[in-house]
Amino acid sequence: ANATYTNKSVSISSQSLETTGVFIKPDGAKLYIADYTNDAIYQYSLATSWDVSSAVYDSVSFTVYADTREVFFSPDGVYMFITGNSGGNKIAKYVLGTAWDISTASFSQDLAVTPTPQGLYFKADGLTMFLSGSSNVYTYTLSTAWDLSTSSLAHTFSTSSQTTDPTAVQFSSDGTRMLVTNFNPSTVYEYSLSSAWDLSSASYSGNSYAPSEGSNTAGMFLNSSLNKLYLSMASTDFVYEYSVGTTSYTNQMDKTQLDAVTDPNHIALSNDFDLSIILNMTSGTTVPSSNGVAINYDANILNKGAVLGTDYDFDAPAQNSVRITALAGNNLKVRVV
Repeated sequence: ANATYTNKSVSISSQSLETTGVFIKPDGAKLYIADYTNDAIYQYSLATSWDVSSAVYDSVSFTVYADTREVFFSPDGVYMFITGNSGGNKIAKYVLGTAWDISTASFSQDLAVTPTPQGLYFKADGLTMFLSGSSNVYTYTLSTAWDLSTSSLAHTFSTSSQTTDPTAVQFSSDGTRMLVTNFNPSTVYEYSLSSAWDLSSASYSGNSYAPSEGSNTAGMFLNSSLNKLYLSMASTDFVYEYSVGTTSYTNQMDKTQLDAVTDPNHIALSNDFDLSIILNMTSGTTVPSSNGVAINYDANILNKGAVLGTDYDFDAPAQNSVRITALAGNNLKVRVV
């Protein structure tokens, strides 16, 4: 409901004739587009991570099923999934010889489904799959991760009160929020899940967003930090970037709490000036502040420092979790004190 257009977009009309699906690599460096008319996937590089206006076509494409609607990748970029029509409504899996390089893709398997397949989303462990289409979102469970042959339909959730044409589906990284797009008029609807990833606990939150850029919303991507939303419009063959409202989490211990820490390495607080920390805030909404003891900051900002940002990235994707991401292949251990 708090989404705002960032005035950043990219035209892909030189490649795509009817843009449907959109996917962005987890580090924000690659953009992938599904094209309904050309039955193909196109690959782009983003010179600035997560900035679609910096996208440049890699001159790499891959022909897939007829009437291709969606594209989705496993977190390691080894598996690519698409929804389409090849003698029936199907989901297809491709294996990439080189991660994230679609020119190295080869067909692996497919799965025939009853609804007309539109949007596609997998939980990060590859054991739960969500498919949107025909006024519903469907949950499939996979007994073997990423193996379509082991899938079975688990639940059906009706979106008909909001949309009878759900073209794309996305989830928050903790599985407690679901976004579904309506093709025409272009609208994004938000649903709350009281039990994470369980569609039987889903209900419409009352929040929606109607973008005014382009029309016929066919594809959607929500980044893991939950602060950027990307919509592809079949009418214009553009991908548009939006900032979305997120909760600002307070991460602060007061002086009493700090004094109570039973740690032999903990320095007793006094009136002496022992340490200065200066935050460089490149995004987010809450201005950092300090009460002289602790610093309050917007946890939706990616925090980097001399070591953070070189060897590791640190952020808080949800109120009850902290994420440390290794940036170098030989980073094996993290000690949290």
